[in-house]
Amino acid sequence: MLYVLVADEAFKMSGNLLKPYASRGLDITKRTFNYRLTRARRMVECTFGLLVAKWRIFKIPINLKVETVDEVVKAAVVLHNFHGGFW
Repeated sequence: MLYVLVADEAFKMSGNLLKPYASRGLDITKRTFNYRLTRARRMVECTFGLLVAKWRIFKIPINLKVETVDEVVKAAVVLHNFHGGFW
């Protein structure tokens, strides 16, 4: 599955990174892209904030193999979606 990273203007452009266009003289298409990208970035930040509030493991750097970290994040998302507002 392909993936991209959603970033703000502070990051250097790379192959799998989406960041907003510079804010000067944008046409409607580029302004719309910036708006939607900013909303997506905020959504990711809020979602991660919910995971951090629910599970302590996300408050510090995770000292595990990358594959294990992937599984930990997936498990947290599944548990969050499964239990929803019950916790």
